[in-house]
Amino acid sequence: MSELTHGQRVRETALGIRVEKTLANLADGNIFTTYGRVLITLLFGQVTVSPDAGATTIKLQEETNTQDLCAATTITADAIGTMYFLTGEMAVILNGTLNTPIIDIGANLTGMPSAPVIFGREATANAIQLVQTGDDADGYIKWVVLYIPLDEGAYIEAA
Repeated sequence: MSELTHGQRVRETALGIRVEKTLANLADGNIFTTYGRVLITLLFGQVTVSPDAGATTIKLQEETNTQDLCAATTITADAIGTMYFLTGEMAVILNGTLNTPIIDIGANLTGMPSAPVIFGREATANAIQLVQTGDDADGYIKWVVLYIPLDEGAYIEAA
């Protein structure tokens, strides 16, 4: 087993385990599958292929009960590098209410501290989904989640 880099050790100690997934902006698509209860310490996405100019919004939701993790966020023609950040406030858009996602900066723009999210149920499978409204299938977003398992055997993996 190779030794972890200093940066990786610090990230895992502070934020938990990292999982990545790149996904097209589909009507509904699972980004991550989960098992058990986990503490999501950070969840963000970055545009890797720009969407077309069609009016489009995205939101993240929990699959089993279709519970929103954020409000629908407009991503129409967002440039490569635009970042979306889950604030932990379910009623606000990614990056915070009344704020537009920014290229190369992922920040909670609400002025409130971001909150970790407890996700899942003990010994139960679930998923974090991307839900799109609109007509854009051209865009791609690389999603990253960092988490800490709260139950023995709990995990998140790319769907």
